[in-house]
Amino acid sequence: MGVVEAGDFFQRKFGKAPRHKRTPFYEMGRAVGRQVFPTRISDNPFPPDAPPAVGGGPCSSHPCYGGGTCEEHDGTFTCFCPSDRTGDRCEKRLAKSDVEVPSFDDRAFVELRPLPKVEHKFSLEVEFRPLAADGVILFAQQSLDGTGDFISLALRGGRVEFRYELGDGPALLRSRSRVQLGRWHRVQARRWHRDGMLRLDTDAETVEGASPGELRSLDVPGPAYVGAPPPRDELTGAEALERVLDRLGLPSADAGFRGCVRRFSLGVREMKVQSSSDPMVVQRSGLAECGSSPCEGVPCRNGGKCHADTGGTYFSCR
Repeated sequence: MGVVEAGDFFQRKFGKAPRHKRTPFYEMGRAVGRQVFPTRISDNPFPPDAPPAVGGGPCSSHPCYGGGTCEEHDGTFTCFCPSDRTGDRCEKRLAKSDVEVPSFDDRAFVELRPLPKVEHKFSLEVEFRPLAADGVILFAQQSLDGTGDFISLALRGGRVEFRYELGDGPALLRSRSRVQLGRWHRVQARRWHRDGMLRLDTDAETVEGASPGELRSLDVPGPAYVGAPPPRDELTGAEALERVLDRLGLPSADAGFRGCVRRFSLGVREMKVQSSSDPMVVQRSGLAECGSSPCEGVPCRNGGKCHADTGGTYFSCR
């Protein structure tokens, strides 16, 4: 099967390409116990001096701040921000304490607010440099006990796996090629109702698949996690984490992603997952600057796994 662009994929399946629409507010929530309490965020998340739209296209008023690039699509626009800015219009600067390109070890993670508007469609693009063949890149689920719907992107045995569950059984899309440790890769994962597609790097073949059954909607109202599965203390029940890892096909020792992430785009919006200034980020733990870990040169051989000490100076192969 040849390479299939996302628009071509949806055009062939459903007769139209996916559309990205802006709404006057975002519905988000925070998981508390077994419930998720939605919060309405202001319908004007931009600075009060944001330039009003005038005649011409959506980008004619130059709505992006700080050197952001405006791109028009579907009657609206998206701002692509420089590395030191975030926000829908690049209106927020990254804090001085934020790393520029985050590096994850097997203990680092980022907690995100619930993924917005993924009931019927989902689109994720990540540029990453792995240092280990296994690890979670993104995970979100329906219930804190590890049951119900979920969606994930992870490395397993050096291949990228895109999994999701809509209620009638899981879908599993696996890249045909393996990643090369220590090198940058780009992965695209998309879903429309039951159908999904996965592509690793620009010259790789597209993998397509579908979830079983008739259910078409994804329900993941809880927080999402980048770089690791949910921490055990965020779950309910002694076996919740084991259920999550079993769904991912990963042993607990290899669940955390090890490597760097320099681009993370959800839908049409590029997120700065390393920054507390990004409105989707709830908390960050254990992030370092890419290039600062002694494991980034992939020093271990014959299947050995590199572990850096807490100071980031020394490593051991296990």
